[in-house]
Amino acid sequence: MGYPVSRKAYAHLLDVLARGGARWVVLDIVFDTPSPDTAADSALARALRRHPNTTLSGQLSDPDLATNRTSSLKVLKTRESVRPMDAFLTSTPRWGVVLNKQEADGVVRRYRPSWPDLAGRPRLALGIRALTDAGWLDSTILLTRPWNHSEGFRIRFCGTSHSFPYHALETVVDDSAWTSRSEEDWGEHLDLGDSLVRAGVFKDRIVLVGASAKTLQDIYKIPGRGNLSMPGVELHAHAMATLLTRSSLQDLPRSVLWLLFLAWTALVLWRLRRLREWWQQPVVTVLFGLAWSALAVACVLSVQVILPVALGWLACTGSLLVASTERYLDEADRKREITRTFGQYVSPDVVKMMIADPSKVVMGGSRAEISVLFSDFQGFTGISERQEPERLVQQLGDALTQLSQRILDAGGTLDKFMGDAIMAEFGMPLPQADKALRACKAALDMQAELVRLRPQWQREGLAELHMRIGVATGPAIFGNLGSRQKFDFTALGDTVNLSSRLEGLNKRFGTSILIDSNTREQAGEAIRVRSLGAVAVPGKQEPVEVWELLSLS
Repeated sequence: MGYPVSRKAYAHLLDVLARGGARWVVLDIVFDTPSPDTAADSALARALRRHPNTTLSGQLSDPDLATNRTSSLKVLKTRESVRPMDAFLTSTPRWGVVLNKQEADGVVRRYRPSWPDLAGRPRLALGIRALTDAGWLDSTILLTRPWNHSEGFRIRFCGTSHSFPYHALETVVDDSAWTSRSEEDWGEHLDLGDSLVRAGVFKDRIVLVGASAKTLQDIYKIPGRGNLSMPGVELHAHAMATLLTRSSLQDLPRSVLWLLFLAWTALVLWRLRRLREWWQQPVVTVLFGLAWSALAVACVLSVQVILPVALGWLACTGSLLVASTERYLDEADRKREITRTFGQYVSPDVVKMMIADPSKVVMGGSRAEISVLFSDFQGFTGISERQEPERLVQQLGDALTQLSQRILDAGGTLDKFMGDAIMAEFGMPLPQADKALRACKAALDMQAELVRLRPQWQREGLAELHMRIGVATGPAIFGNLGSRQKFDFTALGDTVNLSSRLEGLNKRFGTSILIDSNTREQAGEAIRVRSLGAVAVPGKQEPVEVWELLSLS
């Protein structure tokens, strides 16, 4: 059938649909001007009088609507209504606006029940007008809703294009009283329209008539993956079906969305903060995002409420960002705390190990087996009386610096300086399986360092310093110990006292390094020692096996 279609064809179409038992007919075609064939116009007017169950179409003449479809997002001040011809309105005084609301991305998601004309009067949309005319909808209820002139309602699409049955106009009007072009070409009467009527295709149905060819530019983009589109006449059908089935999807108020967003963010953030491993955070974030997506689907299916999926994922992503930033800052603070606390006590390598695995660091009190080294310069009181204070302080500072470095090189922890004495531990704050051997090596290295320094002191006229060292291995309590006003990272216990007593016993035996039996046993064959037998030590009820440390094996 050629274009433009003769209005006689539309008149005959109404007769065929009436014979087929159509409940209502919606013509999505604007008959606003007379056609060249006045007889065809008269035939359509007579058909409309015979079949009053018909709704016609009109437009609003604002030029912006014809050139810029996105302008329909605003409340428009239209100029005039483009109505059907008076001859047709006399027959059927029912018509609706055929505009469709497109959003900024060009997609039609909503259906406006009405559009205001120049006087501010609402003009019902075509689908709404048809349902109202048929008595299936009270338009006054729609017009009193707050979304009437701005947002409209969301269309619940039954599917993509052609979700409803399509029939070509030429096929429907082809009955025994009509000769189609195909019948003229073939010389045979097919009467396809009669077949459709006999099959009950139109019985008790709402029939919408409109253009579906893309060349007529009545095609609109619809939601969905890919470049989905749909003729305008089917958009009206989906909107009408949405109202008839009461399946319109409702948007939550913005205030409710904000509350849900903040609540979900707080929930996700609370859970992420309780996780111990860093890799758990992205995994839990994805799980929360999937949970939100499932909740959004449930809201649509059960209560027909739209819960934006992107909103939940935004909350999850933001929470992950905050939790990751907090974890990063916490780890940075912990690294600084470890460096500040232990940087002066242990070697840089030990600090790096502690930073790499902070879980091994015990900042409070803890009990463990450690090796304690206690050293003191012999006869230092007399030296301090004979030597100038300034030069003595300088000499002592240089000596303690070198000796401390030997302890750090062996992996020990510098506990404190008590005048000219040094206290150090091995096996804390990080456990060391070879702590006893490390303590022995540090003691030997300290004595070797003094041997290296004495010629220099002799040349400078300074006193030759000699040191006595005691090493003991056993259980002790270590950590940040002290008062609330002042505390130190140190060790307490019988092992600490024994190392100090062993240092003092060197004077009795004329030795430089003494160790206890635990140190001897754990260092094993890696050291050379000489047994001094069981010795009574102040503070111990039982004699203690004492060994002189000679060298490494």
